[in-house]
Amino acid sequence: MQAYRYQQAGVDIDKNERFVAAIKRLLGRHPSVRPAGNIGGFAGLYPYGNDRYLCAASDGVGTKVLLAHQYRRYEQIGIDLVAMSVNDLLCCGARPLFFLDYLAYSNLGLEAMEAIIAGIIAGCEQAGCVLLGGETAEMPGMYQAGVFDLAGFALGEVSKTTMIRGEQVKAGDCLVGLAASGFHANGYSLLRSLHKEVGEPEEWVEGLLTATKIYVRPLLEILSNFPGTIKGMAHITGSGFHNIARINSQVDYVFEYLPSFTELPEIFSLVLGTSPIPREELYSTFNMGVGMVLVVEKTKVDALIVALAERGVPSWQLGHLVKGEGNLVGLQLKNSGN
Repeated sequence: MQAYRYQQAGVDIDKNERFVAAIKRLLGRHPSVRPAGNIGGFAGLYPYGNDRYLCAASDGVGTKVLLAHQYRRYEQIGIDLVAMSVNDLLCCGARPLFFLDYLAYSNLGLEAMEAIIAGIIAGCEQAGCVLLGGETAEMPGMYQAGVFDLAGFALGEVSKTTMIRGEQVKAGDCLVGLAASGFHANGYSLLRSLHKEVGEPEEWVEGLLTATKIYVRPLLEILSNFPGTIKGMAHITGSGFHNIARINSQVDYVFEYLPSFTELPEIFSLVLGTSPIPREELYSTFNMGVGMVLVVEKTKVDALIVALAERGVPSWQLGHLVKGEGNLVGLQLKNSGN
C-alpha cells in the first residue's frame, strides 16, 4: 500500500496555517480589536479588573461526528466537545467557568440529540464548569438528512500572577507528556480515509470513539499545589506535535523518548501499527498517545510525574529544550509557524 497522507484525505494543514497568518495580518490593521495574547495561541485572553484575565476558547469535534453517527454512539462526542475547549484553557493556566454548545443538524433524531447533550453535561462535570446554554439549528437545506456538526465555547479565568504564557521556558527545561485516552478528536479524516483502504474492523470502533481525556482537575491541582512548576503547556490537537512549538518559538524541542505502542491504548497499535502513514505524518496529525505536553524545570520532573500518577494521569519525560527557533528535533518536523 502506498504512503498515506492527511492531504489525500482532504485536509490541507498548510492552508490552515496560512489562514491563521492572514488573521494576524487583518487584526494588525485594527488595534482596537486585538486580544491581550497572541493570535495562534491555545486560548484568548481578555483583561478585567487589576490582575485577572478572562480566558476563552472555541473548538469542535471534526469528522469524528461521522463515525459517531455511523455507529449511533453519540455521548462520547459530547465529552469530546467540552474537552477540546477546556483543555485549551488549561494551556493558559485558566480554570473553566462555563461552557456553551452549538448543534447544527438536519433531521437528527431526538434520542441522538439527547445523548449528545448528556455527553456535554458529563464533560462539564469532569471539567468542573457550568453548561450555561447553547443553540440548536435545524437546517435541512444546509445538511443532508442525519448529518450534523458541533461547536463549543468555553470561558475561564486566571490571575496575572498564575497565568501561563510560555515566556519563562528556557534551554535546559524538560518536556513531560501526559497520556491520552485515545485519538481524542483529531485526525479522523485521515483515519476514515485509511478505513476505506483496509476496511473497518469492529474491534477498532470502541477505541476510535473513546472520549477525549479532560485534564482540568488534575492539572489545576498541580498548578495550585506546586506553583511555578509548569512553565508552558501544549494541548496536542490538530497538527499533532506541531502544537508544542506554540509554547515558545525561541527554543527547540529535543525528543529523546517517545512512548511505544505497548505503553499506549491498544487502538494506536491496531490502527497505526502497520499503517502506510509516514512517521512525519503520524506526529503532525495525531497525538500519538500524548494528549498534553508540559514544560518544567529539570529538577522538578520526577516529582511532577509522581504527582500526576497520584491523580490518575500516566506521564513520561519526552526530552528537553535548547536554544532554537521552534523546531522539533528527533521527529524531523519543522516549526509550523503557529
